[in-house]
Amino acid sequence: MTHELSKAQEAVIASMAIDHPTISVDPQDDGSVKVTAGGRTVTVQPEGQVVIPDTDRAYMALSIELLRAMLGDEIVDKALDEVRGKQYPDHALALILIGHVQQWCVDAMELRAQVEAEQGR
Repeated sequence: MTHELSKAQEAVIASMAIDHPTISVDPQDDGSVKVTAGGRTVTVQPEGQVVIPDTDRAYMALSIELLRAMLGDEIVDKALDEVRGKQYPDHALALILIGHVQQWCVDAMELRAQVEAEQGR
């Protein structure tokens, strides 16, 4: 079931559209609207109140130098070539490299646990 957007919801969505070229609007059965803009989703209540979901991840910037040290020049250079000319190259680069970075972190945690076990911690 869908519903008409309230004037307050329309105003919130319009203000979000100023900063984000693409917005997804998904009306909910309870009268709220899930709005996704810039890769983030919020819920807009009928009165216009914006409900931000609980934080379940951290977004951070890693320098190209650090990425090269972690992943190697070949992986980083290939990803940089893929994003050249894109509208948001930093975001595209993150999407390409996130799996590599997460695996690097998992490997580092496993190595740390192994070293600690060998040291009797």
